[in-house]
Amino acid sequence: MFLNNIMKNFFKYLTASCLGTILAFGAIFFFFFLMAVSSAPSETVSSGSTLHIKLDEIITELGGNVDQSGLTFEVIDNIGLNDIKSSIRAAATDRKINGLLIETQFPSIGQSTALSIYEAIKDFKESGKPIMAYGEYFSQNGYLFASLADSLAINPTGMMDIRGFGMLIPYFGELVKKIGAKVDVYYAGQYKSAIEPYYRTSSSPQNDYQSKEFLRDFQDQWISHIVENRNITAEDLEQIISDGTIVTAKVAMEYGLADKLMYRKDFDKMLKNAVDRKKVKYIDLSDYISLTGSVQSSSSDKIAVVHMEGTILNAGDQKGLISTEVYSKVFDRLMKKDDVKAVVLRVNSGGGDALVSDILWDRVEELKSAGKYVVASFGDYAASGGYYIACGADEIVSMPNTLTGSIGVFAMIPDLSGTFSENLGIHFDSIGTGANTFMYSTMVPRNDAQNRKLQANTEMTYQLFLDRVAAGRNRTKEEIHQVAQGRVWSGDDAVEAGLVDTIGDLDLALNLAAKGAGYDDDFKVLTYPVIETTFYEELLKSIGEMENVKAVLGLKKPKILNQKILDMVELISEKQLATPQCRLPFVLEVH
Repeated sequence: MFLNNIMKNFFKYLTASCLGTILAFGAIFFFFFLMAVSSAPSETVSSGSTLHIKLDEIITELGGNVDQSGLTFEVIDNIGLNDIKSSIRAAATDRKINGLLIETQFPSIGQSTALSIYEAIKDFKESGKPIMAYGEYFSQNGYLFASLADSLAINPTGMMDIRGFGMLIPYFGELVKKIGAKVDVYYAGQYKSAIEPYYRTSSSPQNDYQSKEFLRDFQDQWISHIVENRNITAEDLEQIISDGTIVTAKVAMEYGLADKLMYRKDFDKMLKNAVDRKKVKYIDLSDYISLTGSVQSSSSDKIAVVHMEGTILNAGDQKGLISTEVYSKVFDRLMKKDDVKAVVLRVNSGGGDALVSDILWDRVEELKSAGKYVVASFGDYAASGGYYIACGADEIVSMPNTLTGSIGVFAMIPDLSGTFSENLGIHFDSIGTGANTFMYSTMVPRNDAQNRKLQANTEMTYQLFLDRVAAGRNRTKEEIHQVAQGRVWSGDDAVEAGLVDTIGDLDLALNLAAKGAGYDDDFKVLTYPVIETTFYEELLKSIGEMENVKAVLGLKKPKILNQKILDMVELISEKQLATPQCRLPFVLEVH
């Protein structure tokens, strides 16, 4: 009887469990079905549509190349730079698109990315279709795009943030001392200032000099574009920046930076008249991208574009990073493709792990040895490890405001023993089998001999870096050393320094690759790595597209500041910095 009861209960609970599982999967399937139906875009672009450009998403080189894993329900909107450029240019000849509305008030993008999008909008302007712009507050990058408009309106109480280009770098040297800690630093290159914030209280003269140089380049380039588009002189813009003039809507009108003062409702009326419609039909850029896609050539001539974006780390297959796991598979695949005779390395990286950088440099050399013509194309950054990977390319193309170079190496290990002993009364007694067992520990102070070993290792990596660049650029090691030492260059200055061959965008790099491979003007582009979405990412995306569900769950875009804090924590971890690093001197955010 007892056994019978056990068996009855067993089958009862088993049946209930199985039924529950089936119902759960059914609910999930139904949930996805509803989301797919509710969020599916229309099949075509409506005739008479106005393309609406806001650029308030996260923009990467390759669409979807953002990691959305982790215990969060935040939806990360992300589109790719190449998709943006090709779609804006496609809209110029699309009969269903009758104009462009620019509302790019304060896009969070790098300088090279901004210039690339600017050039695409400039190409659209040649179609003769009207371009309108409206804003309540314009950042400098936001105004760069808006300046191309045929008519630019600003809210009567709005402002333009024209204050020049600068950076705000936190320095923790005093804090480190206050908590009883210290930081052991090892570097090669007088401009390699990545470690400065952890032991100094202000910027070094070398970092101050190099920063002012490329920031001045950024400002000169920005001014030249505004002068080209608006009725204002370079002298007036320089004066506005120098005097710290608060550019209110009224001041913007006085200087010719805006054409009209309007509230949004009045601007909408004006836009209806401009496109000769009773109702303006807007289509967001992201929707237009998904509906139009990209037109590919049917040519048998193929060029592979390998997007190498993010920090260089040995970090598995996480999106948004450059790892050996992901890119070794890409290079293995390209080695087997005999029909791909040219490869473009699209680099947008401030560097990272020196070992991973060298491994990927070697894979690029392998492509060249296999007879493939390699061209490097630089985005916002191609610095330190980012430059390391690309330095052996047959040709190097950079945007004028790319940050590149930074040929230098550093390592850093915090010493927290004083923090624990002086503030918490915790002491560590090290017992090991070797004299250097705890050389990388954050809890055991290093002696002079160990510091010399770590500095020698850093110097050795720097010498190897110089060798790689000298061979790739066909220069002597001493010549490279003169322009290296960790110094960051703008793309324009990098040409003069011999680190870059020519100024241009990805399109120019593709044309050079085609020429190097012996192709004509018609070729097919293969894009790598192939971005595949996970179940979790599809779920987030679907939820994010349902406004009612988004409101219930309180979903919102990730806070950029929070991500920067996480990046900083990752950067100072023992695992990341104890080994030689080829990184930019700082996480650059230009204001």
